[in-house]
Amino acid sequence: MSTDLEFLQQVTAFLEEEALFTPRKSFGSNQYAGESSPTWLAVSPVNSDASLLRGHEVEGHLSKTSDGDKPRAKKSKVCHETDRRHKYRQRLKDERDQLNHTVNVLSKQLQELIEAKQGTKTTARTDLVLSKSFWRKVATQQREQRYLVEAEHKRLSDIVNSQDAYIEKMMIALRKGFLNISLTGEIKAADMHDQIDDLKWLHLKSSDAMLYEVYLREVNESYARVDSVLNECDVDSVPVGTVSYIHRHNPDGDVDYVQYVNKFMYPFDFERTCNGMWEVSKLPHRQIDREVYEDLSDAGNTVAFKFRVKKTLADGSTVSVLKRVLSRRFRDNNQVVIIWKIFSEGEGIFSGMDVNETTWGRMRPYLEGSSCGVLVESYTRQTPGPYITENADDWAGRTFRAIMQEAVVEDTQEFVRALGELLRNDASPSIEFET
Repeated sequence: MSTDLEFLQQVTAFLEEEALFTPRKSFGSNQYAGESSPTWLAVSPVNSDASLLRGHEVEGHLSKTSDGDKPRAKKSKVCHETDRRHKYRQRLKDERDQLNHTVNVLSKQLQELIEAKQGTKTTARTDLVLSKSFWRKVATQQREQRYLVEAEHKRLSDIVNSQDAYIEKMMIALRKGFLNISLTGEIKAADMHDQIDDLKWLHLKSSDAMLYEVYLREVNESYARVDSVLNECDVDSVPVGTVSYIHRHNPDGDVDYVQYVNKFMYPFDFERTCNGMWEVSKLPHRQIDREVYEDLSDAGNTVAFKFRVKKTLADGSTVSVLKRVLSRRFRDNNQVVIIWKIFSEGEGIFSGMDVNETTWGRMRPYLEGSSCGVLVESYTRQTPGPYITENADDWAGRTFRAIMQEAVVEDTQEFVRALGELLRNDASPSIEFET
């Protein structure tokens, strides 16, 4: 419909562009008899012959002109008509090509939809493959999560069971202790220094601030006992160069002391050696979860910090012990003394197992024959809590005690190594940090 309308519009435009009707010489013939003549044929009554003659001349001229333009107009019309038909055919061809292209595209899409629905070109359903992969991954994650939860449940169960056993055996130990007091009527003063009574135990386990407050009161008392303690362990008879000499001491059969005696000599300046010993006494090699306590009096000669000791057992499990330390330095005219107070608290399967530890370190000028330098003597006493004492055959208790003894030996060996390196290099020692 739109094509026909365009064609009519083109015809109309063509007709409007053609030349107007041209009058001919036959205009005055009989075929126009009875019709009014055009106004341009009207002649004046005066000189009508002359006017008629001029009219014939004009008509002849116009007739000649019109006859000369006819071939040109006809040729133009033919060219215009040819061009119009060509455009029309081209438009039809373009529309037909566009329709064919659309048909091909839609046919291809339809075929793809049919094949996708029937699954004729796939080896496996994509949705099923994705579904299997997704659910396999979900199942694996849930299984791993279940293993973690089961391991955590087992760990908590072990803690609860150990706490139950600890409470029960603690009650037995306390009843036994009260019975001994009632029978003997007194406790030796030397033993009181090394026992953990109920009040002290509660203070040590309540908070860091309370523990350091207790140790700040005890450290001065321990310093006052340094000479008697070192004489008691007969440190003078220990050969120079002894790194770790261990023996057990049971003064009354109830409290089990683990003692460490060390004695070595450094051929260096006294002041230098004492300052170096103070630096390595801060246990810089213990860095696991290390925290330093700042709110202390006499901060230049007192340090307090805590860290964890972690060990891997034979079965591959990891255990840990939290150690909190307070150390203070004392100076006399001819010696420097460093006192360490350490509270070790078991965690996990060691929950409820505690050890109270005191170390006395004394540095004095040394001169014997041709040898001179600084004599360093140390004595460590570990006092286990009632649970460990009353359950000496318990596997967890034995393992915990072995870890505590191993930690003391490691610290002593690191003292000797780091202090020797510091004095030789006269610089900061190369500390081997824990990981």
